[in-house]
Amino acid sequence: MSLETNKELIRRFYTEIDAGNIDALDELVDENYLDHSPAPFPGLDAAGREGLKQER
Repeated sequence: MSLETNKELIRRFYTEIDAGNIDALDELVDENYLDHSPAPFPGLDAAGREGLKQER
C-alpha cells in the first residue's frame, strides 16, 4: 500500500468516526485488529474491531 493510500485511509477513518458512522469500521479496520492499549473505561473489554466500536 502506498503512503498516499495509507494517508487517505486514515483520513477516511477519522471522517467516518467524526460523522458517527461506526459501521464504517467494518470496512476500514481489519477483523484481526488488536489494540494493545488498556480499555479507557472499566467494562470495555471486547477485543478486536468490536472492542474498537464500543470505545466510540
